[in-house]
Amino acid sequence: MSRRTYPGALTIFRERLNNQLSNKGLLAAADDGSSKILEVTVTNYTMRAGAARAMLGIMAGSDTIQSTIKVKDQATGGVLAEFTVESKNSTAWGTSRGLIEEHADEIVATLMGRKG
Repeated sequence: MSRRTYPGALTIFRERLNNQLSNKGLLAAADDGSSKILEVTVTNYTMRAGAARAMLGIMAGSDTIQSTIKVKDQATGGVLAEFTVESKNSTAWGTSRGLIEEHADEIVATLMGRKG
């Protein structure tokens, strides 16, 4: 079974994450001393090849992205919150880009749930 890295995946992820954070009012100005640092570490990235997805569907396995997210205090670097987000597509439908964007959306949704 063929696994691959989706070209441009990091760019797609960063753009979507920044857009979603901005749209939700969570993206602070760089000079805002009270802003937090969002550290995203991708711990698992598995994408099926398009041909495997089309021919084998769920038998080809799942597309998966798993990340550990840390929210840090900008001044001290201390970790204020830490959580894991996992996004999966086990069907033959959907695209690699769609899963990458969904993962960014799930991170922002989790942050929104923690905002208070």
